[in-house]
Amino acid sequence: MREAELLEQIQSIFARTGKNNLVVPNGDDGAVFTSEKQVVACADVAVEGVHFKPEWS
Repeated sequence: MREAELLEQIQSIFARTGKNNLVVPNGDDGAVFTSEKQVVACADVAVEGVHFKPEWS
């Protein structure tokens, strides 16, 4: 699944609630939303040969 597809799915989940729970909308790699407490969700991917080379470590 591509990143854009995943973001679309996540956005549709928030849209279905009918509430604006997003404090900081999803950007490059994260978002802040409220449920019972504020939650910071983030993710990132590093792909060998694209973002780094094995010989660098």
